[in-house]
Amino acid sequence: DYAQRLYARILPIRPSLDRALNLGYLPAHIICMQGPFTTELNAAMFRQTGASYVVTKNSGHTGGFQEKVEAARQTGATVIVIERSCQ
Repeated sequence: DYAQRLYARILPIRPSLDRALNLGYLPAHIICMQGPFTTELNAAMFRQTGASYVVTKNSGHTGGFQEKVEAARQTGATVIVIERSCQ
């Protein structure tokens, strides 16, 4: 039942939306928004979706990474961070 439990927050650009839909995400489970977002907005989204886990890349200060981590802490969600590889 992953399709009912999984949400994707993506940039509001056509290729990202097309890819999410082609991967099987339900339209109601795709959040297309341009960030960065405040801690409060992240927390509201995590609460609204019932997020237990938040998977994110480490986008640094400009990408609002700390706000996501703090929102997850406030809502009790576990953060899974995908780091960029150094090559």
